Amino acid sequence: MFTKDTIVINEGASVTAQIEADTIVISGRVEGNLFARRRVIMHPPAIFKGTVTSPSLRIDEGVVFEARPTCLSLRQRTLSIRNSP
Repeated sequence: MFTKDTIVINEGASVTAQIEADTIVISGRVEGNLFARRRVIMHPPAIFKGTVTSPSLRIDEGVVFEARPTCLSLRQRTLSIRNSP
């Protein structure tokens, strides 16, 4: 899936795909690779499995997230997510 705008995956939707967009908003189930030029936002009850490449990643409490995120910056830094207690 590709757009220069925003892609929204609503609650109840299930998508298996590579997604490339300016902004990606997920509330449903997604499996695949995400490439966002601006940001990725995940709201519960989202379930995500795959990879995320984006300069900004927001994961709200209650989201199931099984992925390897990469934060793009001028220096191509890698973002590490730690589990909080």
